[in-house]
Amino acid sequence: MKRLFVTLAILAATVTHALGAGTITLSMSQQLDTQGRPLAGGLLYFFQAGTTNPQNAFLDSALTLPHPNPITLAADGRVPQFYLADGQIKIRLATAAGVTIVAADNLLVIGPSSGAGSPPSVDPTTVIATGDVKSKYGTGVLTGFVRLNGRTIGSATSGGTERANTDTQALFEYLWTADPNLAVSGGRGASAARTRRSPSPTGAGTTRSSGTPC
Repeated sequence: MKRLFVTLAILAATVTHALGAGTITLSMSQQLDTQGRPLAGGLLYFFQAGTTNPQNAFLDSALTLPHPNPITLAADGRVPQFYLADGQIKIRLATAAGVTIVAADNLLVIGPSSGAGSPPSVDPTTVIATGDVKSKYGTGVLTGFVRLNGRTIGSATSGGTERANTDTQALFEYLWTADPNLAVSGGRGASAARTRRSPSPTGAGTTRSSGTPC
């Protein structure tokens, strides 16, 4: 049987993102000289994008253990694993004698935020908000929702039969304002804050939707 659920509260505050670490495709690659031989002892330099200022590469993804700059390639021309701060980077790859093999600027560091620093935050109210209705097959409870079954909601001491928890406060206040005809245990009182519990609607007169709420 298909049951309807209504949200208890706005799901989350604005999420912040920590600056992450990433890398570029040179990491762990094998490099060759102009004769196609492994670039043994080659030198890989890192600079801040668009400048000649050195930029650290790191041994660990927490960016706490810096590599030497330049990094020296192994005897087989292999570049060791390295991590970089999010953003862009400039590099120069040279032979052991310092002859440039390749130089590139503004390379994108690929990591948790794809090198763009902190991505835009998502306003959770554009995804789902208190009072939105969600259709779902089944009879069990759904985290963040209460069923539209006519049972009651309220605080932990309210005796609410559908859910008695402080996380119902936002929904309680929403229903108090949205539907003055909803019956309230002990009467509506002067305000939602002074009322113990209220029934969850049965779904009659609501807008029903399936899938992701609009």
